[in-house]
Amino acid sequence: MKNSTELLQDLRTHVSHWFGLTTLLLFALVVSLQSCSDDSPGYVIKPSLPSDGSTPVKQIRFNGSLMECYDWTFNYVDGRMLSAKSTMRNPDASLDRKYNYDFSLVYGPTSVALTNQTNRVSLSATLNLQNHIEKLQEGENRYFFSYTNGYLTSWQKEEVVTNSVGQTTIYRSSAVLTYTGDNLSKIVYTGVDEKPLTLLFTPSTEANPNGLLPAVGTREMGCLGFEYLYYAGMLGRPSRNLVQKVEYVYSAGVGTDYSISFRYNTSSGKTDLCTFETSDGRIGSVNYSY
Repeated sequence: MKNSTELLQDLRTHVSHWFGLTTLLLFALVVSLQSCSDDSPGYVIKPSLPSDGSTPVKQIRFNGSLMECYDWTFNYVDGRMLSAKSTMRNPDASLDRKYNYDFSLVYGPTSVALTNQTNRVSLSATLNLQNHIEKLQEGENRYFFSYTNGYLTSWQKEEVVTNSVGQTTIYRSSAVLTYTGDNLSKIVYTGVDEKPLTLLFTPSTEANPNGLLPAVGTREMGCLGFEYLYYAGMLGRPSRNLVQKVEYVYSAGVGTDYSISFRYNTSSGKTDLCTFETSDGRIGSVNYSY
């Protein structure tokens, strides 16, 4: 039979083992919880949507007189865009609504994975510290974007075309964007013909609470067909005010100058309708749903 000294020693040993096991279990629990937390939405990037906390637009639909443009449907979860579907619109009736695309967005701690689900093509995006895209690559085609104070101020596209005998040609287009105050005021766009086209923007006095792009000009802004990246918060800040007028000024001998005027309807703080008319009498509209 153990004496009191031996019993006390045994008790100390058991207590020591118990504390050691408890500490190990607590450490494992903390690691497990941390691992789960790292996988939670709070530990992946969250680009600032152009709606700036207000209701983000979920559908965009064009009607009437059209330039090349896209209808869109966006899906958001927890303040992030997770998918986008588009339908190409075209003034040529044989092409209008002919092409549809489906994009997905998956966010990580420092990046976003973009996939064109229709073509099963992944897009590689390089982000800056504000989660704005600085470089975008789709196949061999490359886009480069630059920002000042969070606003998109220039972009360049390199489109790589390989012919049937393997010869490769790179077609370049680019633009410089200028802002007056917090509103886009000018775009100088240079297409593959290397002849500049200037767009002059006149802002209205109406606010832009939902961060809408102008109804026209996304080609010159470098995001035609990729407008979803802007609405996902990755192509710079929105203009403060809705656009009242856009003037198209061509290089000599290239085209005829014209302008487009815009009017809006806003309900409960949301811009739900934009109607526009060109200087040569064409009329169209854009419906926005939230």
